[in-house]
Amino acid sequence: MLEYPVHITPGGEEAVMLTFPDVPEAVVVGRCQDEAFRGAARVLEAILAAYVVEGRPIPAPSSAEGSPTVRTRLFSLNGVEIGD
Repeated sequence: MLEYPVHITPGGEEAVMLTFPDVPEAVVVGRCQDEAFRGAARVLEAILAAYVVEGRPIPAPSSAEGSPTVRTRLFSLNGVEIGD
C-alpha cells in the first residue's frame, strides 16, 4: 500500500479540490471535504493504473509533513498488487 499526501483547496462555499503533489494528474473535486476524500482513492488508483498501462513508474509518495493523506491498496512501488 502507498499513502500519498494531499493538498486541500477550498473552491467556494460548496466546493473543495484535492490535489496530489506526487501525482499531478490526480485531482478530486467535491461539494465538501468529506465527499472529495470519499472519491480520492478511486481517482488516485485510476491515474496510477494509467501510469502502469503507459509503462511509467509509480511515483514514490513524498513526506506528508502533517498533510492529510490518501492510501491506495492496489499499487506498490514494485508494480500492481492485488487489492483487498
